[in-house]
Amino acid sequence: NYSTQTKDGLYNFKIGKGTILATQKKVTLQNLSFASPLSREQFVKQQKLAKEMYNVQLSSVTLNNIDWCTLMNGEEVVAENVAASDGKLSIYLDRTLPPRSKMGNFPNQLVAKLPMQMAIKKLAFANLDLAYTEYNPLSKQTGTVYVDNISLTASNVSNSTKVPMTIDGKGMFMHSIPIQASFRFNMAAAKSGAFTANVSVRSFEGDLLNAFTVPLGMMKIEKGTVTGLETAMSGNELKAAGNVLLQYQDLKIALMEKDQGEKQLDKKSVTSFLANLLVVKNDHPKKGKAPERQTASFQRDPNGGFFMLVWKTMLVGALKTIGAPEKLAYKKQAAKK
Repeated sequence: NYSTQTKDGLYNFKIGKGTILATQKKVTLQNLSFASPLSREQFVKQQKLAKEMYNVQLSSVTLNNIDWCTLMNGEEVVAENVAASDGKLSIYLDRTLPPRSKMGNFPNQLVAKLPMQMAIKKLAFANLDLAYTEYNPLSKQTGTVYVDNISLTASNVSNSTKVPMTIDGKGMFMHSIPIQASFRFNMAAAKSGAFTANVSVRSFEGDLLNAFTVPLGMMKIEKGTVTGLETAMSGNELKAAGNVLLQYQDLKIALMEKDQGEKQLDKKSVTSFLANLLVVKNDHPKKGKAPERQTASFQRDPNGGFFMLVWKTMLVGALKTIGAPEKLAYKKQAAKK
């Protein structure tokens, strides 16, 4: 029943139970949580700039083969492997407040800046559920991205070596879409945030994405089946570039708008009609044709994080595939007056 609060009062950190087996060099912590005692509204009121609100819960975390000598001397956290299971991570961001710069927050940059030396050969998570919720002041709605049953393995989580840090994982995107991802972070060039990424998604119905494309992107997928999505890219904290292979059938979209004073989003009938008629390629590949990979690159917005850069680079390739201008990936939409 250990509990402490951060100095700013925004979060409570709790450990239900801890067990130390000294001769086995093993520590097990159960029922960990890092969460805010504030409501979303209270949390946002205490911020001057837009800031994510976190809620982390883990059933157990086990550290194996710990180097007690370096740990007790306060020199370094050294462990053969760390295993965590049965966790939930929720993130909430209200974009009503002015954005804040997120430069210097890529995974390899954060590890390099840890206040204490760390060397963990393997870090494994099993059965982790992620929910990212964002409030869009333009649509006045919230959208949530879910990834369930995540299992991932991180190798060489260390700020005392130049060996690359790698992360491989898989899960169920939006509760039902299998997704796999692999990331490689250059620790020798951690200051620049250098990385490579590979992401693949299996077949799914396009309207499964409307839970976040409508409130956050103000675009609705009325119909269409994605039969496969693959991307490979490399980049740093400034930009990313690579290629995207998107395959789909019978795609139809609707662009949304919000009239001032109205609560619901409305469909831009004429614009949506023209987009589907003149811009969007309904199928890729066309019957009898081979699918084509599209090159994609994106210049990072300093206010966007690592996964925003990865997503936006993928979006550029997807827009080029369906025939839409890639500048839409940079466009910031406004409410209709």
